[in-house]
Amino acid sequence: MAESKIEILTAFLKAFGKQDIESAMSYVAPDCEWHYHVGTRPVTGHENVRKVLTKLGGHQLDSRWHTIRWAETGDTLMIEAVEDYLNPEDHRA
Repeated sequence: MAESKIEILTAFLKAFGKQDIESAMSYVAPDCEWHYHVGTRPVTGHENVRKVLTKLGGHQLDSRWHTIRWAETGDTLMIEAVEDYLNPEDHRA
């Protein structure tokens, strides 16, 4: 049985939280569209997602996601979540 989208996202976030960009990218579809922040344009495509993750990874250490609610249908997954992480000054944000 194929993994659900939420299971794939959870694995992706766990890898990103460990700063393992390569493992995180193994869960990203080449044609993905990632709406990572309300009010900003989505990130599209494999290489653009890698660029954003690499940039964020330098500032978001020990990233932890807390999913509040989610829904998936077909190829779409929507989540409401809160992320907390350590910044480079070792403060949790």
